Amino acid sequence: MRKSLLNDIHETEAKEFRSYCEWEMPAIYTSPEHEYDAAIRSVALTDRSYFGRIVASGRDRLDLLHRMSTNDLLRPGPDEISSTVFTTEKGRIVDAVTILPLLDSLMLLASPGNEDTFTGWIDKYTIMEDIKLEVITSSTSQFSLLGPQSRQCAADLFGLDLIPHRVTKFRWKDIELIVNVSTEFHTEIVNIISDGAHATDLWNNIESQKPGIVKMGTIAYEGFRISHGIPAIGHEISDLFNPFEAGLQHAISFTKGCYIGQEVIARLDTYQKVQRRLVGLVFSHAVKGARSHSKLMNQTTEVGVLTSLMEFPIHTRQFGTAIVRRDSVQEGDHLYLDTDALKNEGIVTGFPIR
Repeated sequence: MRKSLLNDIHETEAKEFRSYCEWEMPAIYTSPEHEYDAAIRSVALTDRSYFGRIVASGRDRLDLLHRMSTNDLLRPGPDEISSTVFTTEKGRIVDAVTILPLLDSLMLLASPGNEDTFTGWIDKYTIMEDIKLEVITSSTSQFSLLGPQSRQCAADLFGLDLIPHRVTKFRWKDIELIVNVSTEFHTEIVNIISDGAHATDLWNNIESQKPGIVKMGTIAYEGFRISHGIPAIGHEISDLFNPFEAGLQHAISFTKGCYIGQEVIARLDTYQKVQRRLVGLVFSHAVKGARSHSKLMNQTTEVGVLTSLMEFPIHTRQFGTAIVRRDSVQEGDHLYLDTDALKNEGIVTGFPIR
């Protein structure tokens, strides 16, 4: 079990810890409701060091990753980040990755606990290319500011005008930082990456510069993720689904050349064969008996599967995500979880869930 680089601080600040993606991370600082509300209405700070970070070097690094994934990685400028999906020959998801261009390498932000699978996938298709992949998850930290005021908070913090979808590398209080701003999935997320040796100083400096900033544990983060339709490994990011079904259309280029799974994905788009889509679910009570990929029913007909569910209700409501049949489910429909417990009824909604 890996522990956060900030374990000493977290043990003092956090109320509760949980195992999450093979890491022991703070589950609650104050309360899930308070932390969730901060991310929805203003800004929250969370430790996402358990997310995968991989450095790709070598002269063929960009060309190979471009030829293996869904997006056009050759088009962006030298400091523009790219979201892309690596898929199997059948068009199913291996991982969804954000690529940050650095001076002589690329930093790949991957799913938690999926580094070995992902790098193994790249190695499988590397023949003569000059590329080296180094997993740096354990030796680096990644803190994130989440919410509608996160970019302004970061700008105030660092004294920089941060541009969405660009990577900025700079020195702050003698700490080298790599920062990127994402505006995907109906929210702003600022990722702040540093060397692990400076993780404690960085966290303390952020707290001292922003006293009273709300810290978010994994329970509230999962609620935030689900309410914004952000796919996660083992849930929507899975070899059970293709990028369309997981809500990753923004990471697909329909004008680039071939890549692994391209024929399947192009055919799905050209002939409008995408039969399922990602939707939100709102339950007005605590859901009982639900399991990952529990069936969802429309009266007596199976119309999809539950992919994610908040651990428990926040403000009396429990949110989930589901991948459902496009032709059978509309917003406002009532769907029922096929479980052995009491009948769990959820209302279909779009993102963000409010």
